[in-house]
Amino acid sequence: MIAVHRGAPPVELNRNIHELAPDQRRYNNLSADTKTALKKSLLESQGHICAYCMRRIDGPEDAKLEHIYPQSRSIAEGNPGQTLDYGNMLAVCKGGDGDPDRPYSEQTCDTHKKDAILSINPSSQDDIDTIYYLPNGEIGSSDPAFDDDLRKTLNLNCEAAYLPQDRQRVYASMQRAIAKRAPRTHEAKREFARKKLMALESSDRKEPFVGVMLYRLKKWAR
Repeated sequence: MIAVHRGAPPVELNRNIHELAPDQRRYNNLSADTKTALKKSLLESQGHICAYCMRRIDGPEDAKLEHIYPQSRSIAEGNPGQTLDYGNMLAVCKGGDGDPDRPYSEQTCDTHKKDAILSINPSSQDDIDTIYYLPNGEIGSSDPAFDDDLRKTLNLNCEAAYLPQDRQRVYASMQRAIAKRAPRTHEAKREFARKKLMALESSDRKEPFVGVMLYRLKKWAR
């Protein structure tokens, strides 16, 4: 995961909200065009990767719109307007949704999360900074509650979904890059890491599993 920094919501959202009667103002009543605009806007802010597993999402047709605080809970608590809060939205991969041959144990991200409430805040850099990646591709957090979110609620170490394997390949690739391009001194490694960090962080279209790269590069850049 990387921290999500959203810009302003798309104009379609506010326009559509005002078109709805006050008692109809909830996410499920938005038009299909508005929901597509929301996904496009979120994907752009996230660099076209899933906010949870960091897999590539090419376009809105490949994305789900995730409510960090679940819609069902907002409605049950008598606050349906919260389902329209752009700051509570993310674009995520389908995580096995719609695949009848994929059991719950092999689902990931929002599809596995269902109506659970996360402790980790995807918009908080401090929360994201607790996340670590091991050479075998495993993701975890130094905070026990966040660790449960990653491992259990979101199922981000699911081998059947090839998430650890994909992260392991990225981890190994970064190790090879630092060995090849900056083999001589600690300062050379630091300089390579800083330049690579700047390039990755400024890119509008993020590399899949970029969080693994950032984690390793930040250690080398110290």
